Amino acid sequence: MNRSLVLRPANPRPELNWLALQCFNAFEFFAVRSSEADGEHPHLSPYQRLLLKSFGQQNVMSEYRFSIALTGPLDSAQLDAVSKALAPVIADVCAKGVCVDGLSLVGEAGGEEQSAPLRLIGRYSLEG
Repeated sequence: MNRSLVLRPANPRPELNWLALQCFNAFEFFAVRSSEADGEHPHLSPYQRLLLKSFGQQNVMSEYRFSIALTGPLDSAQLDAVSKALAPVIADVCAKGVCVDGLSLVGEAGGEEQSAPLRLIGRYSLEG
């Protein structure tokens, strides 16, 4: 995904989508609205552009797909090497399954740069 290595379910997982929607509703007030012009995102559908303008992110609500980023952007050779190195570990994790037992809220560490590192705002356990 965008030259990055990510994990995502092979099949739809309604429970993950439900959890994401609950998080979205709880934290929507933190969203940064976009004032970018429609023409700047020709790859997005009209609905995704509306979501981007409204919520600062086009992949929310019905457009959300759960994924865990394992790397940032890599060139082809790096992506192939990292993918091969992680394959045995990832296969074991996927075979055993993953339990989502908490959420971490992260935000920009400061500064106006888009590449600013993220900082942990809080970690919240899920119970029940």
